Amino acid sequence: MNNDKRSSAGKARLLRIKLLLGLKKLISNTRVKKYQLKKRMTLGAKKAFGVFALQIKKVVLYSGVIKYLIKKFVVKIFKGLKRFVEYKREGTTFWGILKKFPTGVGAIISLAKKELQRSRKQASGHVARDEKAAIKEAKQAAKEFSAQEMLNSFNSAVDKEDYVVASVYLLRIEREHPDLLLDSKSIELVRKEIANANILTGYLQELKDNVMYGKQINWENINLRNKKSLDAKFSQARPKPKTPWRLLIVGHKHTSFIFLLPIIERLKCIPELELRTLDASVLITPPVPDREGVFPSYAQELIQWADVVFVEWATDISCWFVDQIPVSKKVVLRLHSYELLRKWPLLFDWGKIDKLICVSKPNLMRLTEVLDPETFGCKTHVLPNLFETNIYTKPKVGDVSKSLGLVGYGSQNKRPDLALDLLEMLLKHDESWRLHLIGSPPEVETEKEFFEEFFQRANTLSHQGKVTFTPWSDDLSTWLQNIGVILSCSDREGTHESCREGIASGCLGMIRNWPWVKKYGGNEELFPNSFRWESVSEAAEYLASLSSSQQFKERAEFEQNSFLEQERPDVLIEKFLEIVRP
Repeated sequence: MNNDKRSSAGKARLLRIKLLLGLKKLISNTRVKKYQLKKRMTLGAKKAFGVFALQIKKVVLYSGVIKYLIKKFVVKIFKGLKRFVEYKREGTTFWGILKKFPTGVGAIISLAKKELQRSRKQASGHVARDEKAAIKEAKQAAKEFSAQEMLNSFNSAVDKEDYVVASVYLLRIEREHPDLLLDSKSIELVRKEIANANILTGYLQELKDNVMYGKQINWENINLRNKKSLDAKFSQARPKPKTPWRLLIVGHKHTSFIFLLPIIERLKCIPELELRTLDASVLITPPVPDREGVFPSYAQELIQWADVVFVEWATDISCWFVDQIPVSKKVVLRLHSYELLRKWPLLFDWGKIDKLICVSKPNLMRLTEVLDPETFGCKTHVLPNLFETNIYTKPKVGDVSKSLGLVGYGSQNKRPDLALDLLEMLLKHDESWRLHLIGSPPEVETEKEFFEEFFQRANTLSHQGKVTFTPWSDDLSTWLQNIGVILSCSDREGTHESCREGIASGCLGMIRNWPWVKKYGGNEELFPNSFRWESVSEAAEYLASLSSSQQFKERAEFEQNSFLEQERPDVLIEKFLEIVRP
């Protein structure tokens, strides 16, 4: 009896839980539907107003035509009466005048036909123009609605101190609505979170929420697709690689090939390898959802030709491209750092990708904290960018021991303000210090206040000859000949290539322990022999401790030699081949 009571009580408790979950889901769905209804009503009202305005314009246009015809008809009547009087005076009989009447009526009918044809042609042109204008207005309205929704979501997340979600919205606003005005204090708080937190967690939560909202692109569907691709990959026997084996390198626009050029040049010298490249941006713009037949024939032929497809940058274009590759092909993807600020890495079909190369260990750790590609059979590797170090081993011009250098000052992420702080501290004890900045001017609207304050300080020092600005140049090796200390003050970096190039040129490396990597082991592996600092005062003390030019030169030479041994291009290209070889 007691067991029956317990069983019934358990069933009742289970029923209550199910009812509560069902009610929660109903409330959630109701909120979603309300939001969707509100959005549709707003856009629908704008569209309906546009259509109504078009109809009014048509009525006005045709009423003008009718008025014109009536006016012409009245004028013709008066002219007819005038001619009737003239014919009477000439002695023409009444029946004679009536015989001329059809000619006059025919002229009026002909005029009306011509006028209607003209008005129809004009009206169709007006309608086409107005429809274009209405579509443009609807798009603008949708853009304004989207901007307002993003702004509200951003402000709401800041108010709740949910800075990960706020970071997601800030990055989207900067990309899609750069003119939107945001509170500078909120931006500062969120930027710190972008450097410190893992933004992928915010995107992951968004994809999980999409399951509840019933959206097609959601975390459940992505995982199911990845597992399906993994099963298909293992169920198919891959053909044996040809001799020489064939490698296809895929990028997107010429800028994506920047870090690939040294690799490509070295791969061309390998006799047992055939190499081809493909710019995915010429295939289709904008990218379309995965469906058959989107590739032109020459791109399909290249993929069929290749034993291995190497895809550079884990971006949306790369994600779309991987979707088009059959599971029978070996695919290698390379991820840098800025992709980790977007949701793209979470959208890849990891079941199709055989190997992932990350340019630094902290970036791989950031990804695997949210998604482990090895779950879907994708092996992960860490390999820094390869560059030809001999290009940078040029002699320094004079004594450069008091010359600081920072590359890319036009981005807030590079923190040029910290470089100014360091210079000001050094100048208190030694007036011979100089700061050289090279790069493009700032362009991001949300960084406007930061750079107004920065240039106010920098221009004062520039007038004193302590700071110099140099426009961006592809010949960085020549600029580095005048630099003794290369600075890395950034909040976020993958490998900070300009610092690596600076150390290869014989500069002393002064590397900030970037907030981006602090929780993920720091950047010691990248710069094991450089001084790494947490605060500007630490950097200033270290530089002040190098009392003589000779001591500075010996330290810089040690760093340079250690780095050149660590980053030997021939060793790195062998490691690259070990990863990508079929």
